[in-house]
Amino acid sequence: MSIQDFIYLENLNILFISLSDMAPVAKIDAYFTKFKIFWGSESETQSIIGAIMCYTLNRNPWKFERYWAKSYGSRTSALVWEDSLELLLLGTDNGTIDGIQSNKADGYKSYKNVS
Repeated sequence: MSIQDFIYLENLNILFISLSDMAPVAKIDAYFTKFKIFWGSESETQSIIGAIMCYTLNRNPWKFERYWAKSYGSRTSALVWEDSLELLLLGTDNGTIDGIQSNKADGYKSYKNVS
């Protein structure tokens, strides 16, 4: 996976990273993994080709610690942080915008989907 976008919020000491597998085969694999065949049931598995991760920076020693990660069946791209709502917006290559809320009350250690 390669980094598509990142946001470092210095005042909150939080780093969000958008990652995607850019290999053409990955997208084809994701399509066929979701494909429903007429004699079987829809697959419960998801081919992961995109992800968003949240880290915090511990300055003593200088080390990033991962708080959470969320995987996607499509490539992820642009990130936008809305400070007053504590909302992260994430664009995907299938045209959807995913809203992820992570708040200061729990130290940004968890998230919830809002879209």
